[in-house]
Amino acid sequence: FGDGEDEADCVDDCTDGADTRHRRRATALHLACTRDPPLDVVKSLIDANPEAISSPTRLGWEYPLHYAIGSGMASDNVINALTEAYPDAVSKVSSGAARFGVHKSPLHLAVAAFLQDDDDASPSISVLRTMCRRNPAARKVRDGSGRMPLELAKAIQFPTSCPQDLKKILLPSNDINEMIVFRFKSFLLAILVVGADWILKKLERFGASLVDRA
Repeated sequence: FGDGEDEADCVDDCTDGADTRHRRRATALHLACTRDPPLDVVKSLIDANPEAISSPTRLGWEYPLHYAIGSGMASDNVINALTEAYPDAVSKVSSGAARFGVHKSPLHLAVAAFLQDDDDASPSISVLRTMCRRNPAARKVRDGSGRMPLELAKAIQFPTSCPQDLKKILLPSNDINEMIVFRFKSFLLAILVVGADWILKKLERFGASLVDRA
């Protein structure tokens, strides 16, 4: 996996195969996700060791999805595959010893990566949409600073400059329901105002016609 890996991420010499556990932290799936893995390789690792997708590291409490997004080395297809295979990981918050983003969920990491990257690197807006669709509760999870993903997005970019599409995706479901109710009430109020104005005008015209007849 390269010379830059932490010693804690090295594979035990006495183990072999995709089912191996690494000395302190990561499975083979974790490490593969930091090396721009082809989608078929990731799927093969999951098939070989289904438990790896739902296994956090011993130090940092990070899942393969944390590694894929936090490293910035996994494609949209890989991130989506990990999300589909284990949606619960989207809302899992890492510990203080995390390698990729202390006290953050994969959704927090994805939001930060999406807003801070100037190019077309992963994750894209479609990945964020998939993550929120597969695990809606992740939108309400708070990071170590007490921020939900939408609040993190607004902290990275001023609320006025935060992309509207991103706001809609990250808006917690309860807030969405409240927004729908609010807009419906506003619509009804607008109808009542317009209707009242129309009735008043009709009454004025009727009154004026009575005066003319008198």
